[in-house]
Order: sequence, then structure tokens, then C-alpha cells
Amino acid sequence: MSSRPLRKPPAGPAAHRSRVLFVPALVLFADQSQLGAEATSLVAIVPVSVVGTWRQRGYGNVRRRDGLVIGPCPRSACCSA
Repeated sequence: MSSRPLRKPPAGPAAHRSRVLFVPALVLFADQSQLGAEATSLVAIVPVSVVGTWRQRGYGNVRRRDGLVIGPCPRSACCSA
């Protein structure tokens, strides 16, 4: 196990600003439609989540069994509100 301290992901207003501005920036500057910009934003999440999971697994922070149970579960079945 590594003795390096864990790095926390950015939090607060700065982290939210980057996500909120991504879709409008694609619409305005990359001349994409709203639908195309939203799809691009969703597709960008996949490699980021894969790399993040890989890195956190190296730190010992990933519980594979829990992820396999919760991951495919539909939100309505897991979260009762």
C-alpha cells in the first residue's frame, strides 16, 4: 500500500463552473448543436471515469464487488425517495 496522501477531486464553485460551462462553450465556440454538445459532454465522462477509477484502484480506494452490485442498478431501484 502506498504512503502517499490521497488527493481530493476539486470541489466547490470552481469544479462546478467547469462542468456548467462545457456545453455552452461547445455550442458557442465549436458550432455544435445543443444536442451534440450534450452528447459530447456525456461521452467525455467515460474516459475520465475510467482513468479516475484506475488511479483510485491503485490507491486501494475501489471496492470492485460493491461497484458491480451498485453500478448496473437502475436509480429508481436503488434510491427510494
